[in-house]
Amino acid sequence: MLILLRTFVLLMSVFLPRFLYAMPLDLTPYKGQVVLVDFWASWCSPCHASFPWLKDVQKKYANQGLIVLTINLDERRQDAETFLAKYPSSLAVLYDPKGEYAQQYGLETMPTSLIVDRKGAIRYRHNGFLESKVNDYEDHIRTVLRDE
Repeated sequence: MLILLRTFVLLMSVFLPRFLYAMPLDLTPYKGQVVLVDFWASWCSPCHASFPWLKDVQKKYANQGLIVLTINLDERRQDAETFLAKYPSSLAVLYDPKGEYAQQYGLETMPTSLIVDRKGAIRYRHNGFLESKVNDYEDHIRTVLRDE
């Protein structure tokens, strides 16, 4: 049942009209799981480096309860789709062309990742992406996954 609910939420995020995107980002369908929320855009150079890593961590930690939810901030959806053609994945993508979710979370840099625990609290925030810090990022993921 939970899988069906998640699938429904993701499908609705793709097909709902743009005016509904003003609603706050609702992570309640993921309660009980660890969610890595990643804000990205096609014009963001570090995002090109982080996206393959996001795909890897989703695959690596999915069986432990990690969900990677990406939020694209491109004003034109075609720019995001071109990026995704270059970096194909099965990651969930929400589109935020007006930056409303970005504003909700007070983004200062791109990309920005939030690690949200099983109760819905933001435990870690990563501003930017550096390949030299990948081990630190994964340590944060593992720490939150271990917590009940």
